[in-house]
This record gives sequence, C-alpha cells and structure tokens, in this order.
Amino acid sequence: PPLPCPFASQRITLVPNPATFSLGGVVFGTTSADPLFDINSDYTDRFLVKPHPDRLPRLAQHLLEQRSYYPLFPPSKSTPLDARAYEHVEMPVTPDVLLLQSKLAAFVADIDGCLVVSGGTLSKSNAAGTFARIEISPMTTAMIKPEPAEDAAAGAAAAASAGVALHRVPERARVSVVRL
Repeated sequence: PPLPCPFASQRITLVPNPATFSLGGVVFGTTSADPLFDINSDYTDRFLVKPHPDRLPRLAQHLLEQRSYYPLFPPSKSTPLDARAYEHVEMPVTPDVLLLQSKLAAFVADIDGCLVVSGGTLSKSNAAGTFARIEISPMTTAMIKPEPAEDAAAGAAAAASAGVALHRVPERARVSVVRL
C-alpha cells in the first residue's frame, strides 16, 4: 500500500520505483536505476574501434525483450537492488513510453512501437546536464478508425486484431532533449 503523503493531492500521484503507470491512456514505464550503464559495462562491442551506431537503443531493447526494468542478475554493486525482491523489476506490460535516466548519452528511439526516452542526467559533477521534454498529441480519428482493408487477407488480419487499439505513441510524440 502507498505511504500517506501530506502534500499529495488529486494532481500528484506517488509511484514506486520502478513503476508502470497509465496517464491519459498512455502506459509509461520508468526506473531510477541505470540499467543502460550496467548493461553497457558488460557489452563486448564497446571495445571495438568503430562501435555500432545504434548501441544505446540496442541496450534499451534488452529491457523490452526481457520485460524487466533491470535485466541483469546479479545487479551491479553500485545498484541498490535487493535480489530477494527481484520480481518487482518485471514489466507487467510493454509500456508505450519507457523513461530512463543514464550516465550515458541522452537518446530517443522507437523500439518496436515503444518510445524509449533517455534524457541523460540533470547534472554531471559540477556541470549542467540534460533532460527530456515529451509532448504527445491526441490520436486522430483516422488513427482510431483505420480505413477498411481492401483484400480478404488484410481484412482477416484486421478482424483477428479487432478490439486491440495501438496507441502509436512514437508517431504522435515530439521529444526534445534540452541541455541546461
């Protein structure tokens, strides 16, 4: 159960860490741990002369594929994670937006329909850092009611997925990484 908070109101909601929550019909997932940094330290391609250009999104893809906010076991010594409570780092669903903070460079990526936003850190030692500003536009009528399928195969596929509304957040979002 959530702890009582003297300043909580209808406009403020406290969530655990990590958390999966819905806001305006969009599912968000977030953690204050730095799984990208810890996965990167175990990655072997970081020693290559010319590393893969999509390295950071590939690191984030591990979280989504393994449905875990921290897909490493055991956790690094710098990560305050109790191994006895490891079930709490599981993602109950794939979020529409995955919010991460990391010591690594800030990035934004569409990974299999999930908008992954790593805004970096607000401060780096004595220097200013970065943060991400996200704006998500409402769905248009065309997104909610797609045009009817023209062929039978497409119609059958559409019927099979009837009742499933994709949020299509990467198509509707505008993300700015702002340097302080």
